[in-house]
Amino acid sequence: MPNSLDNVVLLACNDAGNVVWMNTNEKPTQIGDALWHRVPRSKTSSFKQIFQRLIENGNPQTGEGLTASGDLVRGWGWRLNSKIYRVLCLFLEIPKTITLLSRQERSILQMISTGKSVKDVSEEIGLAISTVHTYLRRIRAKASLDSHESAIAFAGRYLSPIGSHRFNYNDLFEPNSESSSDFSRNIASFRGTRLAICDWQGKLVWESDPASRQIGTCIWDLVDPVQAFRFQQEIALALTTRHSTCGEYIDCKGAHFRYFAWPMNCPDHALLVLTVRIPNGIASLTARERAALSLLGKGKKSKEIAGLLDLSISSVHAILKTSRQKLELANQESLISFAARYCDPLQFPLQCVESDYRSG
Repeated sequence: MPNSLDNVVLLACNDAGNVVWMNTNEKPTQIGDALWHRVPRSKTSSFKQIFQRLIENGNPQTGEGLTASGDLVRGWGWRLNSKIYRVLCLFLEIPKTITLLSRQERSILQMISTGKSVKDVSEEIGLAISTVHTYLRRIRAKASLDSHESAIAFAGRYLSPIGSHRFNYNDLFEPNSESSSDFSRNIASFRGTRLAICDWQGKLVWESDPASRQIGTCIWDLVDPVQAFRFQQEIALALTTRHSTCGEYIDCKGAHFRYFAWPMNCPDHALLVLTVRIPNGIASLTARERAALSLLGKGKKSKEIAGLLDLSISSVHAILKTSRQKLELANQESLISFAARYCDPLQFPLQCVESDYRSG
């Protein structure tokens, strides 16, 4: 499994807002740059105010919009308890083509990605079937998607469930209107995702979940005992070699997670770990089934998957059918959406809600 995330940038800043650590060197921001250089000049003042508010009161901040380089991102920020690292930011890159879709187009695409047929969508929103097909053609044209499958994959990867998130492109990185207590809980979990920092001994010194009672615990003690030794070796290797690592594990409660870990630059904040909740059903998939679903989640058709995996089309159909049965998914559309969110380790899923994909 690759040990980096294509669509995630993590940055740590000092009190002055200068970047002192980042998880990648492939982005425009460099060590020493001011964090607000990432936003347009017209938003610099408000961004500085949000940063200062975060330093002073410690309440997590979130928002989304266009960066100075024109990328569309969703961002989160937390205050840390380190003298070197005062603020940790996560920026999740989102295709700019989403901004071209109307609210109605997003709603239709979201409904299709949850397994509803065109007929179901037309009945639910009161439009003719031909009108829904017209909307789908417009969506594919606007988002530069070449097939129905790629449109479903696009929705599964980048669009939140209906009604759970309001895209706000005009107010860059502005906090939403939720109360501070509810907002802190929502931002901490990412719907199944957490950030944690360990010291050089593997002990947790910070977590994004404010309700956590695990500070001081070794991170591998949270893993199922059967997998704990392997996980400890992976974390120890990352700490000693200063190289990033990734993998999957089951926690002590039986929940399945995918994790990514990056070395940091001081003994008391030595490793940053990002964990993403993934459906338990993924563990039942074979390596061949995972490979097929990874390609399906990128919008590939059965014929393309067959060519890339050197299989017959009938074999691909059989693999996808078996996968859908194992995952208890209602139809091909829900399988594509599931694959887009969970079966490509290079992508960070915006939503980690297992129940979205259950049939019935």
